[in-house]
Amino acid sequence: MFDMKRNKEEYQRAIELRQKGYTLREISELLRISKSTASLWCRKTILSDGAKRIIKLKSEQGTARGLRTVQKNREKLRNEISSKVEKKLNNAFFNDSIYELLCSLIYICEGATDVNSGATFINSDPGLIQLYLFLLRKSFKLDEKKFRVCVHLHTYHEKAKQIKYWSKITKIPLEQFMKPHQKRSTGKRTKEGYQGCISIRYYDYRVAIELRSMYLVFLKKTGARSLIG
Repeated sequence: MFDMKRNKEEYQRAIELRQKGYTLREISELLRISKSTASLWCRKTILSDGAKRIIKLKSEQGTARGLRTVQKNREKLRNEISSKVEKKLNNAFFNDSIYELLCSLIYICEGATDVNSGATFINSDPGLIQLYLFLLRKSFKLDEKKFRVCVHLHTYHEKAKQIKYWSKITKIPLEQFMKPHQKRSTGKRTKEGYQGCISIRYYDYRVAIELRSMYLVFLKKTGARSLIG
């Protein structure tokens, strides 16, 4: 049965709590009423500057806690998926054909399609560069002297430093690096940690043809089609 007296007391208590800087959620939990009811009762409450500051601080703290919870849950999910994927790869079987297929897919996605001048690969991600070269070297008996590298740099880069960096990443000698390509200044700020972009060309059109052919044959087997002929 509806208790008018009790309802009135709770209403007054809600106003008092709100004036002291309690949030609607806190009022709802303390008085065991719904949050919508707390909002309705307190909507015309006049708050002091102190109460407003307290409520704002609690709101900010609540938001921060929420973000930490989201980040924690995402980190947990990433770890779970990473562990799952690692187990899959540990049980996977890799041979030369698989390495070449992976290499061809990366090459087609990031490389040039003109095979006449050899296999060209362009990227700025050191990890992807290393992966491509690892797969390329596992797939073919290469003549390392056929590699040529061109580094694309911004005006804020130190040429000698960046060439040395990419030589270490690629394991290609400095003497096989061409004159760096200097990009025009866009007026934008320096990209922190950006090492520039590099073009790696292996001068053997047979390797380029085989990489492209591997991709096309794989597409055919999966029933897919490509604009690359």
